[in-house]
Amino acid sequence: MAAAESDTLAPTPDQRLALPSESYLIDYFNAVDTFLDIGPPTYFVLRGDLAAQDAQKQVCGRFSTCHELSLANILEAERKRPESSFLAEPPASWLDDFLQWTNPLLEDCCRVRKRDPSVFCQADDPSGLCQPCFEDKEPAWSITRE
Repeated sequence: MAAAESDTLAPTPDQRLALPSESYLIDYFNAVDTFLDIGPPTYFVLRGDLAAQDAQKQVCGRFSTCHELSLANILEAERKRPESSFLAEPPASWLDDFLQWTNPLLEDCCRVRKRDPSVFCQADDPSGLCQPCFEDKEPAWSITRE
């Protein structure tokens, strides 16, 4: 083999070619080609306990009480600097999604059994059996997180 050939990387073969045509992975690889054309997702893993509200404020980005230099806000600011950043999409914070899910005013919020609030309701449970998790809490749920 010539030296020039060994220095060249061969293209990665299409993984779908190794699968049976009825494989569920075909749809997965088609979706990867369609939706991840910009590259793989990037994950930032944190250490520590997010139970305390101040720790949550250092990570969140969707609420008015999130710190200005929270992780989500820094990532969003970096995304807006295409000349030096490779972040192409807005950051998605599971903490923001979770905190929003606890909002009792939303239709798809956290729900528990009326007779036993220690049991979560399933998505298909009738609304008559369930109530929002924070419906009657004091202080009431607030978008400000105060």
